[in-house]
This record gives sequence, C-alpha cells and structure tokens, in this order.
Amino acid sequence: MPDELELYLLTSGLELPMLHAAQAAIDQGVVNPTVRNGTPAFVRGGSFAYRIKRENPQTVSGYETGVIAHGPAAEQVAAELLAMIRKWADCYYRRGAAHITYHPNTADTSDLTGWHTTKRHGVLAVAWP
Repeated sequence: MPDELELYLLTSGLELPMLHAAQAAIDQGVVNPTVRNGTPAFVRGGSFAYRIKRENPQTVSGYETGVIAHGPAAEQVAAELLAMIRKWADCYYRRGAAHITYHPNTADTSDLTGWHTTKRHGVLAVAWP
C-alpha cells in the first residue's frame, strides 16, 4: 500500500513508473530491499533514481527516506527526485494533504487541475492544495 509520499511522487506531474524488483536482484545487492513491493522511480535516459525508506523510531513517522540512483547521470536524477521529496516534506507532510475526488462519467471534468486519470465509469483526480 503506498504511503502519502509515494502518492505525491506518482501524482505530482512527472511520469514516474513503479519500480518492482525480483528477489534475485535484492539478494545480489543490485537494488535495495524496499523495492520488492514497489516504489516510484525517476527515470531519465540511461539513469534512474528511486526512493528507499528505513525504520527509525526516533522520527515522528517511524521511518526516514533516502534516494539511491544508478547510471551515468545518477547524481542528477537523484538530486531531482530528492527535490521532489523535499517539496513534499516542506509543503504536504501531513496526513490527508491530498485532495482525492472521483467524478462519474456524467460530471463535467473540464475544469480539473492536477493529476487525473480516466477510468471506465469516470475520472479519478488527485490534487495537492
């Protein structure tokens, strides 16, 4: 189940795919174990960065977030993903910050802003006020 930061990363404007890793890649140390269940990944050219989290009972949330990147532009993609994470932390770090709505096919959705996707019976929208 995604947490609010993952929801923000997936709906904040850029197309970020979910990175899922096979157990063999984790066992070989290719990717961090937190990728097993999926995490948003920032991909540019031959480089990508992804968010990791680890338990930290000394924090309010119980975990801390980091970024791992691979490829020739690893530092650049890591910095861009980290900037997105910092924006979420500065502007939206509170439960319930996302405004999630569903609009049936009969509703007027021409004025929707933010991330939205058309589904079979309507439009799902996520906005970050």
